[in-house]
Amino acid sequence: MPKPKMTLTKKVNLQFAAIQGSFWISFLPLGGFAVVLLQSKNFTDSEIGIILAMQSIASIIAQPLISTFAGKHHAFP
Repeated sequence: MPKPKMTLTKKVNLQFAAIQGSFWISFLPLGGFAVVLLQSKNFTDSEIGIILAMQSIASIIAQPLISTFAGKHHAFP
């Protein structure tokens, strides 16, 4: 019996999962590096936690703002 062709929806879902996986695989080492870098600059563990939490909050806020801007200005890909 021949194998059924992959539907477009399944293909898009697999591509999205691959993109998300790639993001997290690259993001986690950067977070680890940030901790080591900030410790070398004599920040305390509490200060490092606050800095990284602020960075996370900023990225959550910035993402919809940037995507809205890009959606309204078609000159930017």
